[in-house]
Amino acid sequence: MKNSALLLLHLLLLTNCGYEDFGHIGPSSPSYKTSGIYTGTLSNNGVSTNFTGIAHEFSFTGINLNGGIVYSSGIQSIIFSNNYIDTSLNVLTIDTGFDRAALLNAKVTNNNIISGTITDQGSVFSFEWTLNPIYNRTPYQNLAGTYSVFSSGATFTVTSDNGGDFTGSDTDGCNYSGTQLAYDTTKNLYKLQLTVTNCNTSDGTYQGYSFNDDSTIENDLLVWIVDDLNYVLLLSMLRQ
Repeated sequence: MKNSALLLLHLLLLTNCGYEDFGHIGPSSPSYKTSGIYTGTLSNNGVSTNFTGIAHEFSFTGINLNGGIVYSSGIQSIIFSNNYIDTSLNVLTIDTGFDRAALLNAKVTNNNIISGTITDQGSVFSFEWTLNPIYNRTPYQNLAGTYSVFSSGATFTVTSDNGGDFTGSDTDGCNYSGTQLAYDTTKNLYKLQLTVTNCNTSDGTYQGYSFNDDSTIENDLLVWIVDDLNYVLLLSMLRQ
């Protein structure tokens, strides 16, 4: 496991999924109608790449694998008025963690399309996400099990119970434990709290997202996304 930031990436998933929940509709009232997992693209100068994203609890995370970049607002109050969103973003790179700041301007249409722009280092990138309904599943039904993936020279294995508690380790000697707490009863999307130990400077407790995805059968992948300023984890593990 690398210090400062970590990429354990299994490409079964992250080119064809996304995630989304924006917490405000209007000046102060929470709404979960846009909650879920989204698929989309990020475009600049006529070139489009796969772009996925999560927003929940007034936070936004967008993942551009082609560029090795994660855009994250962190947990903060997003300015959301008349279905429009304006907020600052932290730009995290896979190799170094926090790198710079960017700006998000977007809108929600029919509670299932998120579109807008990200202004990053003077360049304007447009994106559009569409809700993928296959992730509108009852949580915890198939979460229990042991999952594993080999990436970046190490094998990562984690075992979860039906309530979302888990333990795990990798062949570099790092140990992992924590919880996965469902955001609501209608979405296969969890708030991930991950504690890392025996891993040198990467030791600590981090927050992110997790969900089950499909590879060859339903719910046979467990996906983790952590977008801490000093720790970036993109991990898709296959059920054993």
